[in-house]
Amino acid sequence: MNWVKNPHLLRSNYVRADFPTGKEMLKDKTGDVVLVPIVVTTVDVQDFDFSVPVFKSWYELYSKYTVNRATSVSYLVTWSPEVWMAFGLTMFVIVLCMWLVAQVRHFSYVSVGDAIAVTADDRVPPPSLISYFFIVWGSICSQGLHTVSTEACSVRVVSWVTLLFGLCISTSYSAVLFSRLTVDKSDLGIPTLESVARQRTHVLCVRRSSFGALLFKANETDLEYMKEWRGVVNEPPCPQTDYEGVVTMAKAVCRENNLLVLETPNVMARAMADQDGCRVVSLAGRHAVAYASLLTAKGSSYTSEINNILVSLFTNGVADYLQKKWLSREFHDRSFTEADSVGVTIGHVQGLLAVLGLSVAVAVAIMITEIVVSRGSSSSSSLWFA
Repeated sequence: MNWVKNPHLLRSNYVRADFPTGKEMLKDKTGDVVLVPIVVTTVDVQDFDFSVPVFKSWYELYSKYTVNRATSVSYLVTWSPEVWMAFGLTMFVIVLCMWLVAQVRHFSYVSVGDAIAVTADDRVPPPSLISYFFIVWGSICSQGLHTVSTEACSVRVVSWVTLLFGLCISTSYSAVLFSRLTVDKSDLGIPTLESVARQRTHVLCVRRSSFGALLFKANETDLEYMKEWRGVVNEPPCPQTDYEGVVTMAKAVCRENNLLVLETPNVMARAMADQDGCRVVSLAGRHAVAYASLLTAKGSSYTSEINNILVSLFTNGVADYLQKKWLSREFHDRSFTEADSVGVTIGHVQGLLAVLGLSVAVAVAIMITEIVVSRGSSSSSSLWFA
């Protein structure tokens, strides 16, 4: 504390204590300043002096992110088992019909302008039943097979999974694009803070000694919350003592789906950084916007000097730099999700990517087996895994 030590030739003494202890030290004159910016209430004005506002603070309502539960399995559960069975049977009937038609009719390749009748030896044999399956599957996937031969088992494995992967990716992209262009953004389940009290479907946690807790009291000195908030605010599983901090609330909101936390962004961001794998979303805008100041002992001569230093820090930009560095309101990407986020993420397709990679490995193994067998056999036929 050079701004105290040098002008007054005093020795600085730092005491690390919780906030209630710090306030008691100011009251009994054993302390001069609490180096923790807080939102000053009318009760604090009577007991303490305070500096000019250090930074602006507000509270937001946070909930566990459970809006988008889609995974790679969603591609399977989109249809019921009955629909999948009907789709499989319909596809089998189409394949069988195409194969029977090819067997009945005699297709052959005829060069353009050739009027000479083609003999039976020149006829090209129709594709096999398995090949027709890939032809139909390719048409469903809107990709086709072009000139790829599907007689080899290794080619079949890669072709089938590649077509499936293409179908899933194209449909997921088109579905999200369609929803963004044509579907209005649905209303949030918690449109306002007051709706929490009306609906009574969630428990709301807030630090009992924070400025945000005053939103639920008629007067600052009241020990109980207003009638409409009783049974909603700080009910179990919320922390039941003042000693349990926001980290406890962060763990609770990650466990429960019907729990809300009212906290400032910078405090919540720090608490969520330790909750690996858990994501939260901000609801219903900002609440309880206030300005935080430093508390000093009542009648302290240091208050004016602290104000002069703070004004100088704000003027030269140092205070803004320190706020961005140490009071960041930014969440880690793994712990926060925007309320209107509906995009396809890597978690939705990571299962498909794993299946695609596994199929390529299996196809390579089968291809090596086919090459070994073909070289050791007098015939050039490939393995048949129908």
